[in-house]
Amino acid sequence: MLENDDMNLSRRSRFGMFTRRRVGINILLLSFAMFGCSRKDDTRSQRIDHVLPGGYRVYHTSAHETIIRNHDFDAPDIPSQVLEVGWDHRFILAKQQVLTNRNLSPSDAYQIPVPHLFQFWIIDTSNSFKLYGPMSENAFAARRKQISVPDSIKLKSAQTLYE
Repeated sequence: MLENDDMNLSRRSRFGMFTRRRVGINILLLSFAMFGCSRKDDTRSQRIDHVLPGGYRVYHTSAHETIIRNHDFDAPDIPSQVLEVGWDHRFILAKQQVLTNRNLSPSDAYQIPVPHLFQFWIIDTSNSFKLYGPMSENAFAARRKQISVPDSIKLKSAQTLYE
């Protein structure tokens, strides 16, 4: 009788070890599926807030990060933090908050806004995705006139695209 109990105990512990190992493997595979396959610049996993002309899109990548990127990764992008955007069938205009590293540590890549420091951008989608920028506000106004960007294009808050 004792031999039978030992055999049942042995089977149960092997079954328990098999189950624990299987659960562990499933957790590991799930972790890889959720986190291991995405890249920071992979916009497929990022929310598209608005489609713009020329294949460009406004991507809201986090609570404080908005970029303008083309589905063709060879086209120029406007980096974060895009605060305002305006467009028509040909031009995309953007106002960007300048960001800087939070501290000097090379291991800390988190960026914070530089107060009252902005850059302006223009993308001409009909001219091989010509990118003008970054520019100051005065240079932006002059460039708008030089390349005949219509006055009807007004910058509006990028936040309104994802509200």
